[in-house]
This record gives sequence, C-alpha cells and structure tokens, in this order.
Amino acid sequence: MAGEPLIYDNNQDAFHFSSTSRLQFNDLFEISDIDNNIYLYNKQTEKLFRIPAHAKLILSKIRESNVTFDELFRDLGESFDLKNPDVTNQLTAFINQMLNVGVIFTHTHNLEEEKSSNGTMWKDKIDGRILKFNLISTLDEDLQGFKLKLPAWSKKTWTITISIYTLSLCLFIYIFMMDNPSLFYGSRNYFLIIPWLIVHLTGHELMHAIMCKHVGGKVKEAGVGLLYYFIPVAYVRTAETFKLSSGKRAAIAVVGPVYDITMALITLVITILTEGTFFHYIAFHIMVFQFSLFIFNCNPLLPTDLFRTIESLSGQINVRGRSLKFLKGMVIKKSLPLYLKNISVKMKFFYFTYSILSVLYLSLLIYLTLNIIIKAIN
Repeated sequence: MAGEPLIYDNNQDAFHFSSTSRLQFNDLFEISDIDNNIYLYNKQTEKLFRIPAHAKLILSKIRESNVTFDELFRDLGESFDLKNPDVTNQLTAFINQMLNVGVIFTHTHNLEEEKSSNGTMWKDKIDGRILKFNLISTLDEDLQGFKLKLPAWSKKTWTITISIYTLSLCLFIYIFMMDNPSLFYGSRNYFLIIPWLIVHLTGHELMHAIMCKHVGGKVKEAGVGLLYYFIPVAYVRTAETFKLSSGKRAAIAVVGPVYDITMALITLVITILTEGTFFHYIAFHIMVFQFSLFIFNCNPLLPTDLFRTIESLSGQINVRGRSLKFLKGMVIKKSLPLYLKNISVKMKFFYFTYSILSVLYLSLLIYLTLNIIIKAIN
C-alpha cells in the first residue's frame, strides 16, 4: 500500500468523455479519514492513495448519485470557481485521472475490464518486491480473540524502553562474540542450523501477526516468499492497517526486531549453558545468524521493520517510494508529480540523498551475494 497522493495535472490525453456521460463510483474503492489525512483505498489490490479534501468532495458527489459531467459541474458551482478556465481544466484532468485508475467509470464494460486487470494471479503474487507463495489464509481467524498483556504506556515511554532494551542486548551480544573469537571457527554444521533459522523466521512473522491482531488490525495470509525475487523470507500479509493510528502501525513493525534480538539473547544463554558440548558451537552460530538478521532488519536503507517503524512514528508516507521516484525523475529528466515538486529544498535533498544511498547499498548487497554464490560454486 503505497499511500501516494493522487494529484492531477493538466494532461487530458488519458481519457476523453462526453459531458453527458454518467459517472459512477467504483465500489472496489473506499474513502477514509485517518490522522487528518484522506485516503482512497482499493479493497481488491490493497493500493492506498492520499487525496486532498476537494477530491473527496468530488468523489463523494459521484458516489452519492451517478451524475453526468454537466450535472457534476453544476453541483460543484458553489465550491469551485468554474468560471476560471484553469479550475475547469484541473477538474477535467482530475476526472480523467480517476477514470484512468478505475476509481470512477462511465460504462459497465470498463469496470469489468478494471476488475479483471487488477485481479490477475501474477499481480496478486507480487507485492512489495516479494514473490509470494501463500501457505496460510486463515491466520486472522486462528488469532481471533488473542490479546497480549502489555503495559498501557505512552508512545514516548514505549519508544525509550524498546530503544534501551535493544541497544543493551546488542552491546551484550557483541561483547560476548568479541570475547570468544574461537567459537567462530568451531563446528559449522549448517544442516542443523538451517531448520532453527526457519523456525526463527516463522516466529518473527507470527509476532507481526499477533501484534497486528492485538492492536485491532487484520491478517490476510501468511507464507514464504523471495525478497527482491532471490532472498528467501517468510511473510505475513496484513490488511487495512492504514486505518490504525501511527503508534499501532509502529508497534506492528517494531515487534519484529524486538523478537530477533530477544531470541538471540535466549540462544546466547543456551550457548553459555552448553559450554564444552557439540551444541555449544551450533547454538553460537545460530545466535550469530539471529543477530545478523536483527542488524539487517534495522537497516533503514531497505524496506525493513525499522524503516517502517520510523516512517509510522514520523507520520510520513511512502518515503522510500517517493525518494526513488524523485531520483528517477531527476535522472531521466522526467516531469515530477506535484507532490514532489511542491516540497522544500530540505526535503528534496533528503529524498535525493536517501535514494542514492539505497541504490548504492542494494547494488552492493547484490554484488556481495553473487560473489558468495560464485565462490561457493567454484
């Protein structure tokens, strides 16, 4: 769910419609007011768009009664200066855009085509750079009524507590690893390590699902997938979490890294208790993998849990997508959408810097992964 605003321009080439065409609102879409923002949500594709207040007014009039374009203009006469040619052109461009993305339609045939296009298996399998293989579609019902017993602290208290907790564990685990360098060269039977890592990843995603249900969200499905189409991951697919408060969305995201570092601590305790045995080395390497997953999942240059936590708490929407779109527009000299044009110099610098660092980091990650694979083959 990208959460990008639908901001129209003056390009009217996308659709041409008669002034007597009857406009109908697509019931696949839902308009919601959340955190002083207005969102347009596609219930089938789960795509989320932010729209301005005047766009809500226009769409609400179409939804309430299937008006023609001429009737809509007459109804909007009290709210807009329709004698101004620029306002008229912008309104026409907005209607064109809504037709283009399927929010409204003029004929039943167009709606059926939109439903068919958005409901393809391929588009359903690919979401957020993950090729998905659904395994469980009843997790929401299985977790119905499940509640965590958590203190009723403020958002600030929770943020400080979790920060101190994770940083303390990171320091403790790091010191232990540096004080025991010989363990790195112990037994490395990965056939014994891999099953435990699968269990860990499954538990990680289950914690997201449990927290989602705890704060009142919905869990659509769970399964395994390929991040960027080659990194194996487990996943839980939530639905309509945009309706939750920023604090609740942050809680759903941050519970993943907290689980990772907590499990690494538990495995560290097992490592210490099994000293002198074969399991001592196995537990140590499992802990190293868990700690590495925690570090990876706290990288804000990727769409990780920490990135989503910061994004939720800051009130920003689709920072990564906006940054990459801003960079793409600058590189290929393409006109930027208005929501990227009308921003401060500070935000432009942030988007440019973040997108450059993200691209460089991802390129380095792909290079290192391919290098490891090539060395393993040779």
